[in-house]
Amino acid sequence: MKIQFIPRLVKLLVISLATLGISATPASAVGYVCAADSSQICAPISALTFTTNGIHSPISSGLASANPAATRFNFAFRSDANTSGKYLTVHFFDITSGMHLLPVIGDPNASTGCAASGATGKNCIIKANSLGSASFSITIMNSSIGKSFSYQIMGPAGFASSAVNVMFTKTGSNSQPAGTCTADRMKVCTPISNVGMTLENKNVKVTYAVDGTGTATIGTSSSLINFIYSSNTEYAYKWAFIKFLNISSGITISLDSGDPTLSTACEAQDANFNGCRIRLDANGSASFMVTVAGNQIGKNFQYEISGPNYDSKTVTVGFAASPVFSANGGSLGSATVTGAKSMVKILVLSSKGQKVSVVIGSGPKIAFVPESNFESYYFPRTKGSVKVVVTIGTTKITKTIKIT
Repeated sequence: MKIQFIPRLVKLLVISLATLGISATPASAVGYVCAADSSQICAPISALTFTTNGIHSPISSGLASANPAATRFNFAFRSDANTSGKYLTVHFFDITSGMHLLPVIGDPNASTGCAASGATGKNCIIKANSLGSASFSITIMNSSIGKSFSYQIMGPAGFASSAVNVMFTKTGSNSQPAGTCTADRMKVCTPISNVGMTLENKNVKVTYAVDGTGTATIGTSSSLINFIYSSNTEYAYKWAFIKFLNISSGITISLDSGDPTLSTACEAQDANFNGCRIRLDANGSASFMVTVAGNQIGKNFQYEISGPNYDSKTVTVGFAASPVFSANGGSLGSATVTGAKSMVKILVLSSKGQKVSVVIGSGPKIAFVPESNFESYYFPRTKGSVKVVVTIGTTKITKTIKIT
């Protein structure tokens, strides 16, 4: 087994301890006054809250969300008289490429604006008032679904509070799409059917078994394969990792590398992990090229989507004299049906442009055509058990679920 990488760009990976929820332990005095410098504030991040469009944004486990329309964030720091006249430093970092944060500059001594010197370095330095409080705003430019930034309170002697990551989501809430990785909402843990292949601008057919595993066939002379990840705008700007594994001896897979943030090339350093790390575009899609050599009948390789504590089902790619193409997008449609509180949830996969019909209990047939290969649909339903039938072309999925 051999996997090679064609490097065009090598990037350094810098991981902020604060991003991981790790912070230096301060020797702070009463009222959040820094022990190393009594003129500054060393406070936990919980002392700092924000609103967008006048609406308070909930923060849970270091995560917060905002509506894409939010362009002004109003931050409020609350302490007590012990921090009166002390200086607070709020640091903004891990800002998605293309998005800009502009702290609103004012008189920091008035406790209502950031000092000009700190604003240029993505910091807001502001003086607490007589009550130990302060407030300031930042303006966001070029925000969109999936983009994010983080912030934390900084102080002397290496003090750093835990961080809060703010992401722009479709609904503006902390609820995440079903395919978001539980351990990292910036990554996708979706079914393997989100990934397709093309050869010479034709879709390679992927046939999925009942257990979710897939099989596909390419030609012994096939060399350049285009892999395509497809979802929808709910997954915009998240990261996907497509992993190659169980590669037969003699088969060589070379991944085209470049700038992964452009959604058209893999992160160079991920060659060590036999896969492609790539960022999805505004539509939740990405594509990258793979060169395959050593093709022989009887040999094969597999690919899967991998994430934190997650591995999807695999697709096994074999070799034949000629590849097997599909005229309907390369895969058979499928769906998962689950019950929730007063709701039937149906996740439709690999069915872009195909007619889908749903029958719930003795109700009427509901027909629709998905706009992408990863679509979620919700149907109100009273409490109890109900039979659900989903038909996608010649594929029929029948399941009885419980509504709570």
